Amino acid sequence: MTPANAKTFHYRNDLHRLTGLIGVGLVALGFLLVAVVGYAGWSSNNNAVMRERQLVENALDQSVSRVLDQQKAIAWWDDAVINAQARPINVEWLETNVGVYFFETYGHDEVIIVDAENRPIYANVAGELSDPVQAYNNHRAVLDQIVQEARGGADGTLRRRDQAFVESQGNYNALLGASFGRWAGHIMNVDGEPAVVAALSIVPNLDAGLVQGEPHLMLSVVRIDATFMAEVGGSLLMDDLALAPAATSAAGLNSEPFRADDGASVGYLTWTPRRPGQTLLLFILPLVALGVFGAGFFTWLMVHRLKRATGDLADREELSRHQALHDSLSGLPNRHHFVERLQESLDGLVQSRNNGRVIVAYIDVDRFKDVNDTMGHAAGDTLIMGVAERLRRTLAPEDFLARFGGDEFAVLCRATGENAVNDLAERVRKGFEEGLRRLRPTHPHDRIGRHRHGSGARLLAARVDEARRYRALSGQEPGSRPGHDVLRRDGRRGGATPRSRTRIASRHRCRRALSALPACHLVRSKPHQRR
Repeated sequence: MTPANAKTFHYRNDLHRLTGLIGVGLVALGFLLVAVVGYAGWSSNNNAVMRERQLVENALDQSVSRVLDQQKAIAWWDDAVINAQARPINVEWLETNVGVYFFETYGHDEVIIVDAENRPIYANVAGELSDPVQAYNNHRAVLDQIVQEARGGADGTLRRRDQAFVESQGNYNALLGASFGRWAGHIMNVDGEPAVVAALSIVPNLDAGLVQGEPHLMLSVVRIDATFMAEVGGSLLMDDLALAPAATSAAGLNSEPFRADDGASVGYLTWTPRRPGQTLLLFILPLVALGVFGAGFFTWLMVHRLKRATGDLADREELSRHQALHDSLSGLPNRHHFVERLQESLDGLVQSRNNGRVIVAYIDVDRFKDVNDTMGHAAGDTLIMGVAERLRRTLAPEDFLARFGGDEFAVLCRATGENAVNDLAERVRKGFEEGLRRLRPTHPHDRIGRHRHGSGARLLAARVDEARRYRALSGQEPGSRPGHDVLRRDGRRGGATPRSRTRIASRHRCRRALSALPACHLVRSKPHQRR
């Protein structure tokens, strides 16, 4: 590969790499843009769901604090301490002011009072006075945890939900219950269903001396049913918030697992979430994808045309370089190319320093001018092509053959031995020992005629050349003197001059010389009929 060809090759490869990188970069940017828009929409929807779930949890926390606030209205009262500690207890007062009051006013499903030893002494279930021991034992596992936390404080095993209630107690300065009252509130699994379970100590609001020993505890159980969830949803503007036993697959609904504060599964929260990213996903994303696809398509067209245009330019450059370094008639390298190759070979010998040699052979065609003058340039061209083809077949593939001039050829090869020069000459000689065919000459009087439209520039040039030869052989060329004898059309001599006789003899000698030339054949076309 020559340096020029190597330059074109690398230029073409660099262009392909550049266009490839541009295409890959644009495709990557397009996919990145689509991915960013899609992720933005998905992230917006996901964040909205997470935010709404957190709002639901906060609302449930507020519900626990609200139940504690409702208990505080009765439990932190001097009369409640007096009637709860009375022996026997004042059941009528407790039923009126505690059991029925909490059931009808706040919707507490169960209200139970335990004494200082955590023994149940009063119970109201669903608005009816009930056996306190039986009512407590129905949910002993859950109530024991709440009572223990209310007596001894939270141990971290249950999720804290009373933060709002704790903060509100800091506003009281004169309320005794706020200073030494104890409480606990959680969402627990009660009989397989979620419920708010709260415990609050019964302490006086004015006379601290009323408390004898450990204060009694008021326990409330508020089941989280459809009505409860509707109230929570209404406060959050989530009208369809509900608690389902299993996840739903309805379109547009979101289901999130709901667990009690002790980790037990109590169902699934379902609601229709707000989806701010739907606009991005349903409208913006398709438009962006369509735009990216369109931009990618037009970019592909542009890159394709650019590659084709640059490829054509590279091909034209390569063709121009090839034409500049090769002979148009024989297709062989020309004189300039031969000199470049010779210089490269010599430089290689100098750099390798291996005492190598190269052979330069010069070959020309004898009497080539006579062939052109007597038989036309077309015959001369055919002769040159025939000699070039014969030399190609004769020389080795690694030998460098060039057309050095008009009828001159040059050969460059490496010397492989002492007799390399003689071996090359012998190969060339043997290449021309085959039987040769003679060039069939065209007669001038058969070729001279008028040019017809559409015959072609080459045919016209051939006829002009033949006309010139005819005039030359007839003595009617520029510079001939009037009155001299010429070769007439009918072939008879009429006062032939020495010059014309010399040309005729030269023509006969040329025909005889052609018998020794390589195999070439000039097809004779049908002569024009003279009108």
